[in-house]
Amino acid sequence: MPQAFETHALTDPELSERLRQSYSELLALLTALGSDRAAEHLALTLGLAGLTLTGNLTAAEARAAIRSGIKKRR
Repeated sequence: MPQAFETHALTDPELSERLRQSYSELLALLTALGSDRAAEHLALTLGLAGLTLTGNLTAAEARAAIRSGIKKRR
């Protein structure tokens, strides 16, 4: 469902701007909390969330993917 909303929002200038601003604010918060790779971590998390919700990945597989990505970049 979130992907459907975002796809629709991108076709509407007002919704698109609001969506962009919301992600910018979230990235700023993650950066303020100490994430030096906020955009990368958010992108990974959003992608894994969708696959987990659809049952294509288990929660354990998603956590392992995140931990693996973090370890590779340290």
